[in-house]
Amino acid sequence: MSRKKLIIPSILLSNVLIFILLGFSAATEDEQKEFFIVYLGDQPVINNVSAVQTHIDVLSSIKRSDLEAKESIIYSYTKIFNAFAAKLSKAEARKLSFLDEVLSVFPNRYHKLHTTKSWDFIGLPSTAKRNLKMERNIVVGLLDTGITPQSESFKDDGFGPPPRKWRGTCGHYANFSGCNNKLVGARYFKLDGNPDPSDILSPVDVDGHGTHTSSTLAGNLVPDASLFGLARGVARGAVPDARVAMYKVCWVSSGCSDMDLLAAFEAAIHDGVDVLSISIGGVGADYVSNAIAIGAFHAMKNGIITVASAGNDGPSASSVANHAPWLLTVAASGIDREFRSKVELGNGKIVSGIGVNTFEPKQKLYPIVSGADAGYSRSDDGARFCADGSLDPKKVKGKLVLCELEVWGADSVVKGIGGKGTILESEQYLDAAQIFMAPATVVNATVSDTVNNYIHSTKSPSAVIYRTQEVKVPAPFIASFSSRGPNPGSERILKPDVAAPGIDILASYTPLRSLTGLKGDTQHSRFSLMSGTSMACPHVAGVAAYIKSFHPNWTAAAIKSAILTTAKPMSSRVNNDAEFAYGAGHVNPDKARNPGLVYDMDEMSYIQFLCHEGYNRSSLAVLVGSKSVNCSSLLPGIGYDALNYPTMQLSVKNKHEPTVGVFIRTVTNVGPSPSIYNATIQAPKGVDIVVKPMSLSFSRSSQKRSFKVVVKAKPMPSSQMSSGSLVWKSNRHIMNLPILGMPNNDKLKVIKKLHLPRKAEMLALISGKGLWNAQNLASDVIVGIFNAEIWPEHVSFQDSGMSAIPSKWKGKSESGTKFSPSNCNKKIIGARAYLKGYEAILGRINETIDHRSPRDTQGHGTHTAATAAGNLVDEASFYGLANGSAAGMKYTERIAAYKVCWPSGCNSTDLLAAIDQAVADGVDVLSLSLGGPSISSVANNAPWIMTVAASYTDRRFPTTVKLGNGQTFEGASLYSGKATAQLPLEYGGTAGGEGAKYCISRSLKKKLVKGKIVVCETGVNGRAQKGEKVKLAGAGMLLINTETGGASAGMAVKKYVNSAKRATASIAFKGTIYGDPAPMMAAFSSRGPSSVGSEVMKPDVTAPGVNILVVWPPMNSPTRLKSDKRSALFNIISGTSMSCPHTTENLQLQMLYPVTLHHLPLFAFGSGHVDPESASDPGLRRYYHRRLCKLFVQPKLHIFSNNSKCPGVL
Repeated sequence: MSRKKLIIPSILLSNVLIFILLGFSAATEDEQKEFFIVYLGDQPVINNVSAVQTHIDVLSSIKRSDLEAKESIIYSYTKIFNAFAAKLSKAEARKLSFLDEVLSVFPNRYHKLHTTKSWDFIGLPSTAKRNLKMERNIVVGLLDTGITPQSESFKDDGFGPPPRKWRGTCGHYANFSGCNNKLVGARYFKLDGNPDPSDILSPVDVDGHGTHTSSTLAGNLVPDASLFGLARGVARGAVPDARVAMYKVCWVSSGCSDMDLLAAFEAAIHDGVDVLSISIGGVGADYVSNAIAIGAFHAMKNGIITVASAGNDGPSASSVANHAPWLLTVAASGIDREFRSKVELGNGKIVSGIGVNTFEPKQKLYPIVSGADAGYSRSDDGARFCADGSLDPKKVKGKLVLCELEVWGADSVVKGIGGKGTILESEQYLDAAQIFMAPATVVNATVSDTVNNYIHSTKSPSAVIYRTQEVKVPAPFIASFSSRGPNPGSERILKPDVAAPGIDILASYTPLRSLTGLKGDTQHSRFSLMSGTSMACPHVAGVAAYIKSFHPNWTAAAIKSAILTTAKPMSSRVNNDAEFAYGAGHVNPDKARNPGLVYDMDEMSYIQFLCHEGYNRSSLAVLVGSKSVNCSSLLPGIGYDALNYPTMQLSVKNKHEPTVGVFIRTVTNVGPSPSIYNATIQAPKGVDIVVKPMSLSFSRSSQKRSFKVVVKAKPMPSSQMSSGSLVWKSNRHIMNLPILGMPNNDKLKVIKKLHLPRKAEMLALISGKGLWNAQNLASDVIVGIFNAEIWPEHVSFQDSGMSAIPSKWKGKSESGTKFSPSNCNKKIIGARAYLKGYEAILGRINETIDHRSPRDTQGHGTHTAATAAGNLVDEASFYGLANGSAAGMKYTERIAAYKVCWPSGCNSTDLLAAIDQAVADGVDVLSLSLGGPSISSVANNAPWIMTVAASYTDRRFPTTVKLGNGQTFEGASLYSGKATAQLPLEYGGTAGGEGAKYCISRSLKKKLVKGKIVVCETGVNGRAQKGEKVKLAGAGMLLINTETGGASAGMAVKKYVNSAKRATASIAFKGTIYGDPAPMMAAFSSRGPSSVGSEVMKPDVTAPGVNILVVWPPMNSPTRLKSDKRSALFNIISGTSMSCPHTTENLQLQMLYPVTLHHLPLFAFGSGHVDPESASDPGLRRYYHRRLCKLFVQPKLHIFSNNSKCPGVL
């Protein structure tokens, strides 16, 4: 029987909800619009027209019309993704994010670019072994600034037609001659529609960056290439016989936007590229809102490896970009060549600078002046930097000028006012040569001081700058500008992955831009020297393509593994940041072609890793779409990493005890067989590394073997880093696996936003901050739960990764019906049942209704225990409603369960015995969810008991009721099915006998309600019971409040159904909506004043208690009705029983924030809404002894305390 048949849609109409709906619709029309990307899933829609219409339909649900929605959408992603880009207000984007069909909405951001001999230097000469037949079937794709099709690097002489798999396109555009059999695809993406005055709306490259990276990756062999004679040689790519596809996404003025990037990724995946190279900066540490990370993940799913640049923000720590584990992240290194210019002073002294100066001096010496002395006035500070407009042409004309380097362009300024050249002082070490448009060079501060002293000690100082020459230098080394780790996205993954040449790389260039791009520069060249991780990236992408030509069926992970495990180790003495600078080492193409073993992975391996990092089903939607992912079942144990990555990184705690990390790895044999690999361990001081087994043997190809590495690291200073390695060596292959120990430094961490339980967010517990980030502080706290007790098998109570039970614990676990001590663990450390008092009054418990043991059959105890201290469980929901993470307020606390409640109630004798035992057992906090809005109805009003009222969170489950007369009302329902059509509407009071208006048992006549929506009034029986009776024949239920309950919407429905000749209605269910005003007091929450005395205000505090997603025992149906056959691990329920366990952290009442009053007195909410962060450090405490002395005579005080003496003055 289907779920829809079992539980019919029911809805409670509320006047308050209607007011909220009307107020929410009055959004500001003039709110500024921005571009957003709306993600609906990872599956493309076969029919492009229907996909676009679907996108319009989705957007029109929050717009006023289809036309307005159509005008807002600027691009529909239909090939690989199911998404669209649209111009929206922030309010509209927020509304879209709450729709069930929308998986993610994120803003469109803009990225920046990461700006021969290099191939010979890394061991891939033109004579290297090649598989030319397969290489010509390889298509490399680049996302960049475009390409120069007429360049010699992209001629198609000798090329046959593109491979059959190729589905890409190419057109003729302005200044673009078109594609050929080498350049098989060229497209551009400029979705914002804003014209770029400095660029051309076509795939043509105006910047030069894209042409340079493309030719580095796969350019033809071009002999006698040089930059005006410098770096002369044969220019070529790694795979000169491969095809090239360019996707222009970066524009001179605006950079590279997210929506353009995603469109290009989608096109490239669809077109059939084999390798993607992306020399563009990634924004942010969050993997699920970064367009490059998202696009690359989908590429990986389709067998495409994406290689990305690490960034040019070094040597700052944690500056590495593009650090998702499925990206191959490349650092920039130097080759054994440098471009230096000599400067000769008038006194004969010769100094040296770095840069590309292609100008021969026209005279022996030129007068030289300091920029600081050449300004219009001595007070003009800009003159020392030779800033535009700061220098006096009369003082500069015909001279060289010494300037301090602030921004590039001083050579243009000096030349523009008649100067003959520039010497620039840089306080930072520069290892990359800048191209100048006039004689110039860059010197360090020491050389600059020498030049400056000479200028100011000589009456007529002079100097000359000679033409640049190539000099040989030791290499490789990591560029100073190359971004460094540690990885800001995860402390478990080493980034960057590998290093490759990125300094002074000669490659093809565009004729549409001068060499410097500066005003007045007339230099143009077919080739240019460029530096940056942008240049390193295509080197590794080229190696990936080279490997692919030999192993066309290898996965992206296998290719990446081959590159990392065969990389040449680099020296930490030369590169102080060690692996954080160069990753696994320097790329080694020849060895990578035949690595012997590979660490392979599929997409689910990365999903498991992300689950381990704290992401959940909701946040992973942009990667997995509608695919079901249960992160709770994928988590490894504490101390384990969760990815078959070819490096290992351990975050070492800066404490007194050692840190232990466990790494499980699986390798696949891709070399000869049989073969045996033996392990060699290189462990740094203070780190023990154990590998089991120490030998791996393979009898056949593709055979897999697993091994475990246990790393035990002693505490280390925050500035220290330890590098070790595991080397697997056979008689033919050597595989290196770096092992890195790094300090656990909070300053280096970038915490991802977790999707916290809604109740945690409502209590201002923020992911990555404060108490939520300090869950380990509560690992020794024991919470005593007094209720109908616990369902121990639930995932919320698993003890994976928990430490030993605190030594202070003296309790135990009892046996009973369907419960034994083995049901307890390190999470549930004790469980007892108290029933003597209950059975003395009501007789022996009927075990067909409840068990005479700590096992919960009612659900109440299980959900209160989980709300207080349940584990963090991803993908919790009630049939899709309230989807997110479920967790206790301190999910690392221990639970001691004391069952004191049974089907007919909770006996006070049993409760007192349980509390007495709990104190003796060693619990720290007692949670009692025991005891309407009437005055003095508050229970548990002793001043030493924290009494908790119930409030709303900002979450609701709205429905829309549309009557046959066109009237619409908003209500609420926990039904998760589809909307109904317009169905006949029947008032219960006219559809049966006595009690029919309340839809009580046997009151409704089936003939009168069959196939109809029945209107029922509140009262007499429960909501679920009403629905159960209507379900026997009816199609749905509208539950309305009585007139005295203040629900005018319900009265309007009642009036319509009783007056219309043929009354009809429909119900539409909108799922889960967030953002309501909150907190607000629940109507059912008991009120004060305290019945004990007027001096004690009760309740004390309020906490979330309405529509709380709670853990539920699976043996109980969500409604606990016999006719309900459903089973659920989670349920949505309301009550002060839900609010009570939210406050089990010993919170202090003076640290609260006020709730929304709405005419309610303090007797409703007490001191206000609980505030965990402030309560963790309250400053003051209060005591109760004085209060007891006022209430009781001294002889009675011994009931409460051994101290029975009262102070003299009260």
